[in-house]
Amino acid sequence: TAVEATLAKAKAASYADKIADLIATVETQFDTYKANPTGYFDSVELFALDTMVGGSGINNLDLVMTLTGNSAEAIDWLATKNAFLVDVGSFGGASVKRIHRAVTDEGKTTPVGAYLIKVLTADVEAESKIDLRLNSAATELVVTDGKVTGVKVSSENGDYTITAKAVILATGGFGADLKRVAELKPELDGFVTTNAPGATGDGIDMAV
Repeated sequence: TAVEATLAKAKAASYADKIADLIATVETQFDTYKANPTGYFDSVELFALDTMVGGSGINNLDLVMTLTGNSAEAIDWLATKNAFLVDVGSFGGASVKRIHRAVTDEGKTTPVGAYLIKVLTADVEAESKIDLRLNSAATELVVTDGKVTGVKVSSENGDYTITAKAVILATGGFGADLKRVAELKPELDGFVTTNAPGATGDGIDMAV
C-alpha cells in the first residue's frame, strides 16, 4: 500500500534517525488498523511522516506536528466562515486521501484557492473594522529603531505609507517568477506554473 511505501522510504532515508519515533508510531497505528480494518486509516502522525518525507527531512518536526495536529481544526473553522471543503481526495505527497476540496452546486470539485478567496473576502468585507485594500503592492518595510513599524505601499491611487503596531508578512513564495525559479533550479527552466500571479517573492525581498 501507499502507507507501507511511505514507511519504507522513511526507514531508508538518510534522516531516518531524526524521525525514528514518528516512524515507529505510524507503524504501530497502521498495524492496529490492519488487524481490524474498519473505517478509514489516517492520523496526525502519518500526515507528519508524509510531510517529512516530502521535505527530505529538512523540515522542522515540531512545526510539522503543529501543522498536522491542527489541520482538522482548520477545516472546522473554515466551515464557520461558510467555506465547506466537503470532498476528500488524493494529491501529491499524501499517502492516503487527505486533500479537502470544495464542491460546486453541480457536484464538481473546484480549485480550493479561488474558492477560499471568494468566501473569505466576503467574510472580511462584512467586518467593519477591517480595511481591505486591493491592487495595492507593498514595496518596502518601514523600520524604526530596529523594529518594523509599517509598510510603504504603491497603488493606482498613488504611493503612501501605513504605520502599524505589527506587520505580518503573508505574501507567499516566488513560484510564479519563472526566471527566479530557474536561477535556483536550472532543471526547471522552461516549465510553466499553476501558482497565483502574485507569487513573485516580493515579501521575501522586503524581509531580506
